[in-house]
Amino acid sequence: MGRIALALALAYLAAPTAAAERKPTSAEQASAYFKQGMAAKMRGDTTAALENFTKAMELNDSIPGAQLARGLTFLDSIMSSARFELTTNAERDLLNAVEDAPRNPLALSGRALIRAINGDRRGEADVAKAAGLRDQLPAYGYAAIGRYRLDDKQWKAAVQAYKKAYEASPRDSPLREFIRRELIVARDRIRIKREPVVEAAAKPAEPVFEPEPFLEQLASQAGGRFYPAAN
Repeated sequence: MGRIALALALAYLAAPTAAAERKPTSAEQASAYFKQGMAAKMRGDTTAALENFTKAMELNDSIPGAQLARGLTFLDSIMSSARFELTTNAERDLLNAVEDAPRNPLALSGRALIRAINGDRRGEADVAKAAGLRDQLPAYGYAAIGRYRLDDKQWKAAVQAYKKAYEASPRDSPLREFIRRELIVARDRIRIKREPVVEAAAKPAEPVFEPEPFLEQLASQAGGRFYPAAN
């Protein structure tokens, strides 16, 4: 009986160790990587987010929302760092995200913006579909409209759409930095249209551009609906 009791005691002591040494399944590892990717995306670390999303999808390519999360992270990286070599990756993931969830306004708006950046007019159909699904577009959708109106040289309509995108974006988001750069273009085009040519030597130093005063200045001049744009 003593030997049996000793064996049972040893088995009891070993049980927690055995449970602790159990290796996580590939699905559990994928889920952990995905959570780490989302945490990195929330703190603005696009490099770490992309690495973790990719590892997660290599282990499990059917994680709900993974294609959308990585596609938007590629898009954020393009907008924050002007890494336009990532446009193919962004569009691939966002295309898959729309296929997985064809009635998701965020996926449609993200794909619309990457297509607008690429000069692909098919993104306008994405925006129209997203607008039909909800009253207020995600910020990416308004930014896509702004980019198309900028390409069309409809400066006021571009400012109007970018204003909506700017207001709908988190304060430190890459999208706001993208809009800031786009508004500089719109501002300069409006200035060229309205002001006489000035010799370069006579121009004062250009101040740091802040979008808020510019948006307020032009808000009353950017009449018309957001989509389709007014001339």
